[in-house]
Amino acid sequence: MSEFAIVLRSLRIRALSTVLTTASIALAVALLLVILTVRDTSLRAFSEGGGNMNFIVSRDDSPLTSVLNGLFHANAPPRPIEWSRYSEIRTKYPLEFAVPIQLGDSFRGLPVIATTREFFDRYQPGGGGGGTWRVREGRLFDAPFEIVAGARAARMTGIRIGDRLALAHGYGPDVPRAGEVIRGDSPGYEPHLHDDHDPEDGHVCPPGHVHYNYTFEVVGILEPTGGPHDRALVTDLVGSWIVHAQERRVLEDRFADTTEADLLDEDRLITGIYVRTASRAGGRFSGVTQQVFTDLRRDPTLTVAEPGQQIRTLFEIVTNVDRVLLALAGAVLLTSVASILVALTGAMDQRRRQSAVLRVLGFSRARIFGLSLTESALMGLFGGLAGVALGAGGTQLVAAALETRTGLALDPPMLSRWAIALLALATTLSTIAGLLPGIALYRTQVAESLRPAAA
Repeated sequence: MSEFAIVLRSLRIRALSTVLTTASIALAVALLLVILTVRDTSLRAFSEGGGNMNFIVSRDDSPLTSVLNGLFHANAPPRPIEWSRYSEIRTKYPLEFAVPIQLGDSFRGLPVIATTREFFDRYQPGGGGGGTWRVREGRLFDAPFEIVAGARAARMTGIRIGDRLALAHGYGPDVPRAGEVIRGDSPGYEPHLHDDHDPEDGHVCPPGHVHYNYTFEVVGILEPTGGPHDRALVTDLVGSWIVHAQERRVLEDRFADTTEADLLDEDRLITGIYVRTASRAGGRFSGVTQQVFTDLRRDPTLTVAEPGQQIRTLFEIVTNVDRVLLALAGAVLLTSVASILVALTGAMDQRRRQSAVLRVLGFSRARIFGLSLTESALMGLFGGLAGVALGAGGTQLVAAALETRTGLALDPPMLSRWAIALLALATTLSTIAGLLPGIALYRTQVAESLRPAAA
């Protein structure tokens, strides 16, 4: 019988102890693997989520809030930027692009970005999809009241080319997931202008109010980019202005359909600007980037944020929580390794007799010592392998959940560097746990161990 067969037989004899110890090691390895892999891939994905912009300009309370709202659509920005101020920024500085965006409407809980065609023509999204816009079906919008759906937004809502969407006002955790699809094969809906709000209450568009008076035709569905905009719908800025100007005109008892010619300066509002300074081909930053950044920050009414820097700041904030989880998982692993020592030591009387028999059959002390180390190492190896498999599955589940919530494709590897390191760590620590029982067996006296119990 080979040494490996002897070790496997010994493990089968103590099957319950072996299974419980291996399972605890697997759980610890899986937890560590999920935390470490998700941390690395999410940091990379979030840092790249800004695409090719240099910074975001908004009127949010802080740079971090500006990035979370303007890029990852956490909430609708509360304060707008006047179009005249946008035009001033666009003409004053040497910029490659200054893409205006307006956030505030939604469709079934998903954000709607009102912008210009420059959003598709100049801005390149970040993420794992190659960093470019590609149309899967239809085309990009060319006129007001046309809308393009991100890949995940189309999948989550089931909308198709040709559908007409009634958008809702507001989005976020406290806003109803409102909105309606109107198809050619459905009866449609033509409510009175005052449906679900009263002009006399002073609220033009309460959160969750559906803009039934104007619908947006779906003209395109995008390929996945792996970035946060996959869960958004993108439409023309003028159409959004007209929708909200109509609500203003209702308060003025002017019920005629609003056109672009009816828009006032107070209607032409945006909530953010994606900015990239002029640079050499292939370069992300230029000599004027910091100058523009600093000059814009002198305006106390504006918030200027560099996405990558703010995401790193966010991850630094949650580092303490990350460390606590890692410490807990590490404690579970050490406890599991200690249980190997307890299991091997607890069965020492039986193991001494087995070792004595093997010594009689010609096994040396060194081979007996090696069998003990092999047995403990195998428990660590089996537990590590099970933990890597469990952790890989858990990582994919966490990545899918984060993609649903943020639109970011984390794309974690099935076998990361952490998986190999944790497998080696579990095996090494388990082998170390077998040293003391191995030394005890090494010192076993054959005659004493084979003496009958009655003696």
